[in-house]
Amino acid sequence: MIKLIKVRITIFGIVIVFVLFMTFGIFIYLGLESLLQNQFDRRLYLQADTIEDSYVHAEGKFKFLEPGTKNYDQAKNKRVRVVQNTGDVLFESEYFQEREIPFPFEKANQRKDKKYFYYSYQRGEDRFYRSIVIPVVDPQTQEVLSWVEVSDSKRYIEASLSYFRKLLLASLPLVLIGVAAASFYVVNRLIRPVSLMAQRAEKITSENLNSRVPVINPRDEVGRLGITFNQLLKRLEDAFRQQQQLLSNISHELKTPLTILRTHWEAEISNTRLPQATREKLVGDIEELARLSKMVDDLSLLSRSMEDLTNLNKAKLDLSELLGNLVHDMEMLAEAKEQTLVWQNGSALYVNGDQRYLKRLFLNLLDNAIKYTPQGGQVSVNCSVNGNTAQIEISDSGIGIPVSDQPHIFERFYRAKNTKYGATKGSGLGLTIAKWIVEAHGGTLAIQSGTGKGSTFVATLPLFLS
Repeated sequence: MIKLIKVRITIFGIVIVFVLFMTFGIFIYLGLESLLQNQFDRRLYLQADTIEDSYVHAEGKFKFLEPGTKNYDQAKNKRVRVVQNTGDVLFESEYFQEREIPFPFEKANQRKDKKYFYYSYQRGEDRFYRSIVIPVVDPQTQEVLSWVEVSDSKRYIEASLSYFRKLLLASLPLVLIGVAAASFYVVNRLIRPVSLMAQRAEKITSENLNSRVPVINPRDEVGRLGITFNQLLKRLEDAFRQQQQLLSNISHELKTPLTILRTHWEAEISNTRLPQATREKLVGDIEELARLSKMVDDLSLLSRSMEDLTNLNKAKLDLSELLGNLVHDMEMLAEAKEQTLVWQNGSALYVNGDQRYLKRLFLNLLDNAIKYTPQGGQVSVNCSVNGNTAQIEISDSGIGIPVSDQPHIFERFYRAKNTKYGATKGSGLGLTIAKWIVEAHGGTLAIQSGTGKGSTFVATLPLFLS
């Protein structure tokens, strides 16, 4: 996600710079075009005005265009012509002598203000020219006597604009690459605190709520976000500890009275003076007390599991021997339901674990397998080596677990909704505790099941490496 944000911001920056660059480039281009055009027109005006100012009304001629002078030679080599209002040509350079460009009499006669004007024309496909026409006015009659026209090629303007366009297009990729690199660097520096916070937050679970996300700069917005998140973690940690304490206190307070009640009622059963119906009722109550006592034990173990993750009494342990003894102890429960309990005995398999907790793990799994397997079914236990791990499979031919329930079976107090065996009693904590024990030993617990297909719980534990 963080990388996606970096890419989006970088692309956004590139697009913005591209739009700004092109807008600025077009603005500069139009400004340069206008500047060059104005300078070009100004130069034409100065040349034409110089000729117009040299007109002597008394003599009826232009001093600037007298034959034999230097100015005359220059005018002959340029694009200059002087045309009378009668249509006679007083002077024209070699360029206009080609007669390709007629003098614009119609446009000149339409100028009632008797002021100069410009017009453009084209010769060939890529030869563009511009002319200025200045009228020579009689100061007494205010009539136009003649017109002075000066023309020049616009190739210098076109060449300059073409060079600017090429320069603009050539610099665009370099600018975008530079902006992309700079944007990615800046965004990476800005996003880095968020990335570090995300990486740390991903590792925070109920087992390490005391961890905090790093805050690089507490004065900026990201820093304030980190501080707020850490305050939230502190509140969650406090609430979680209160929950742990409450769970521990409840289990501790309930354990003693339940034990006392069970002891008293078991003593009452032996009283032969009690009616048979009362004794049967007491047996049912004792069974219920036993279930409640087991739930209290589970709650007590669950509260310790939240606190004592690193206080396991691990040692080298023969897993095959432990499983063999548990299978032997559970045979009586299986025989009571006419079930077959199969133990595929293997060679010694050593793991680094706490015997007390591992025994509880496999007792829970075996008890569930027998409990949810119908009369005459089969439960099998297999232990094998898979790489550097021990793999323990406990399979049954029971009712199975619906696919919709499988993601939730390791949650506290969750019980799958099964109509056939819905009356089966349990605390809903057995699989939660089993999963905690496996993970506390660095292993995993998974399930393979389906409705009516039985269930297989697969626990993997790291092998003991000497």
